[in-house]
Amino acid sequence: MPAPLGKTFVGFDKKYLVEALQRHVEERKKGSMEGTAAPSFDDLPLLLEGESELAVSLSDYRGKPLALFFGSYTSSAFRDGAGRIQSIYDAHKGDNINFLYIYPSEAHPTDGWKIESNEKEGISFRRPRTMEEKFHLAKTAKDAYNLTMPIAVDTLDDATDEAYGAMPVRCYVIDHDGIVKYQGKRGPFGFDIDAWEAAIQRALADR
Repeated sequence: MPAPLGKTFVGFDKKYLVEALQRHVEERKKGSMEGTAAPSFDDLPLLLEGESELAVSLSDYRGKPLALFFGSYTSSAFRDGAGRIQSIYDAHKGDNINFLYIYPSEAHPTDGWKIESNEKEGISFRRPRTMEEKFHLAKTAKDAYNLTMPIAVDTLDDATDEAYGAMPVRCYVIDHDGIVKYQGKRGPFGFDIDAWEAAIQRALADR
């Protein structure tokens, strides 16, 4: 079932709203990705403890299905669903499938589209100006919900996020040949974790 929303908008930056609407229009033009090659991403840095230069690319996951998840900490739908996402990873991490969480652009930054639920929870972050700030947000999300699946951080220009139409929260399943088998609806309203888990189970059955 879709994650609960329970949000009230309290203000927005005009430029941010225009950019969000433009992304929505572009995604509508593209239509569904299911049955097509997944958009490539290359050398996204991994969020790791300590110093590391490890990075991941979509091509690294050829040979096994990939359960792909996007979600920003300032999205209440992400926060409501994070525990369930982790439980799905725990249930299937030993199976013949890879998991990757890509940290995207912020859904509701203080200099963008602010929501009441974030203010009540003390979640107050601007859009990151540097990769260091974006890493900090990704680590905040990871630590808040004890997430243990591999986490990659999208580029500062949100190129992967935009290619997948993923902001603020969205799930995918990509098969072993790089074809999108499942594209969940964009959150918050279309965010359906049950449907993602069912797609993961189908991918495992097909193998």
